[in-house]
Amino acid sequence: MRLLQDRRAALGFSLGFLLVLGYVDYVTAFEFDVFLFYALPVAITAWFVGRVAGVLTALASVAVWFCANMLWTHPYSWWFYTYWNTGIQCGWILIVALTVSHIREDLERQRRLNEQLAEALNQVKQLSGLLPICAWCKSVRNDEGYWEEVEEYISKHTNAQFTHGICPACRMAQFMDRKQDQH
Repeated sequence: MRLLQDRRAALGFSLGFLLVLGYVDYVTAFEFDVFLFYALPVAITAWFVGRVAGVLTALASVAVWFCANMLWTHPYSWWFYTYWNTGIQCGWILIVALTVSHIREDLERQRRLNEQLAEALNQVKQLSGLLPICAWCKSVRNDEGYWEEVEEYISKHTNAQFTHGICPACRMAQFMDRKQDQH
């Protein structure tokens, strides 16, 4: 299998296998159909080399099958059947090439997405567990036992950044306190 990781080696293996199949197909004549096995070199090429090479190997396999079929002088009752059968063989072997290459591309895409997801998960900082916080001033006790402002603690342990504003309830309370101070 390691040999097939090299694109040229995979293509060479597939084409050699295709020629052997053509020879076996020719020798056994029409009595022993081996066309199903033509899918193997097509699938190997589509998987290890790519879609275009898989399609070209599919067309080559149909050509080899057609030549073996013509050399047998297979007794078809009408000339049209030779081309009809060749078209049918071409159609299904192209489906094999396209399907195998599509599956390979999908698996590769999924592998890349999994790598990106793992990288993103490594970058995520998350707080968990109990967080000791002062009920009065809202300072947080850190792992060393020191108290620090909640903003500082959270900034150290997450990627969060803070902006400050006044919520409507506090704004109203401040307004009421100031109003009482003026009277």
